Amino acid sequence: MPVSEAQQKAVNKYLRNNFDDIKTRVPKGKREEYKNRSKVLGYESFNSFVIQAIEEKLKREE
Repeated sequence: MPVSEAQQKAVNKYLRNNFDDIKTRVPKGKREEYKNRSKVLGYESFNSFVIQAIEEKLKREE
């Protein structure tokens, strides 16, 4: 189902106002490996896996 230009602008505005972007680089081939492993482990998305991993690491370091 195509998205109208107005809808896309609204989505982009929402994302800009509610989220920050973090860009990270991984060795070639690891991106898909990480995504697949997070799915096998039962995470709804790779993003949710990364956020939870960061939160757990920060909690352990306190």
